[in-house]
Amino acid sequence: CRAADADGIARVTLRWRLEGQAAWNAAPMADGGLSGDGKAGDGVWGGAIPAQADGAIVEFYVEGEDSAAAIGVFPPGSPAAGASAMYRVGDSSVATKLLLYRANLRAADHEWLYARPRLSNELVPATFVFGNERIFYNVGFRFRGSPWIRPGSPGSGYRLKFNAEDSLFD
Repeated sequence: CRAADADGIARVTLRWRLEGQAAWNAAPMADGGLSGDGKAGDGVWGGAIPAQADGAIVEFYVEGEDSAAAIGVFPPGSPAAGASAMYRVGDSSVATKLLLYRANLRAADHEWLYARPRLSNELVPATFVFGNERIFYNVGFRFRGSPWIRPGSPGSGYRLKFNAEDSLFD
């Protein structure tokens, strides 16, 4: 990730956990050119999450602290409020000329989509992968449409809310 601050960067930490775990693990990130971060001192920081089992959902966020002890996070929002990025281990890509997309949700959020009131407009957090190339973290996701085609019926659609600074189409 790229990190910059007028007060200087004191540290950047990659925080991660497996879906369902309460505690976050910490992996220090570095800008020394040896952590998958490009050239040393270029403002691009690298770190690693240990390998996980196929099918696992890994949640993560990046926490940066400047020399004045101010803390910022990516993706924007509070991790305590569910604003984390996530990925599914072993999520394969499909070779096709069609534009494909995937929405990765935690199991609890997926269950809530089907258990909640039929016409609920509440968005659940998701990671949206578009065309096997663009990844959008902390996207709001829900079913949309009439009460006869919700939830997840053939012909139903989805409502996605992207972060203002990261839209699907520029």
